[in-house]
Amino acid sequence: IVNNVNNEKDLTEDLTGEKTIQFLNTCRKIARRINSNHASSLGLHPIIYFYTPGVRHKTGAFYAVVALMLHFEANNYFEKFIKIRSDFEAIIWQYEYLIQQIVQKKRSAVDGAKYTRDYYIIIINELLAGTEKNLVMKKIIADASFNYLTLKPNINSNITNKEFSRENKSAAFIREALSGVPKCKICGGYLHINSISIDHITRKEDGGLGTLDNAQLTHPFCNTTIKN
Repeated sequence: IVNNVNNEKDLTEDLTGEKTIQFLNTCRKIARRINSNHASSLGLHPIIYFYTPGVRHKTGAFYAVVALMLHFEANNYFEKFIKIRSDFEAIIWQYEYLIQQIVQKKRSAVDGAKYTRDYYIIIINELLAGTEKNLVMKKIIADASFNYLTLKPNINSNITNKEFSRENKSAAFIREALSGVPKCKICGGYLHINSISIDHITRKEDGGLGTLDNAQLTHPFCNTTIKN
């Protein structure tokens, strides 16, 4: 995806290895953006972006985020995303099941990546335009491109078994775990342990000292790019 190769048959033999290194560097750049301790990292929390509340991995969501990072790179969208990141994450987590509907409509996770990316972009653009968080999804399902999406009712309403299902046990754990996850003091997005930066509240350039009172947790990108 990151090297824009639609068919492996299109690849020629790499006799010197230079093309392979170029491909790997491109992959590493995007991987760093998604979640790492590199200064460019957005530190996307895996639970919010790549899993269901029942802790099932959503391959289609992962491919879509890769495509979204490429869109951000091509359109200089990172700082725009930071402005609405907190609300964006709240929406995609609340309606995480819609990703599966998009993937099923497009028949595969790879084929659905572009459409899921577009779904994410619409959410971002609606929030940037000032649409209230609770109204964003209504506008999306009214769009001709996504009017096949169905907002699910409460799936627990039909449960009659007295025992908790494995999925509900996992969902209960995730619910409690997320309530205690720290958030970036700059953008308000969820922080992940593999992608945390300690930021000077008052910058060093402005006389800020390395004291505990002057320290706050942020994403690497928010610290090194937005803050500066």
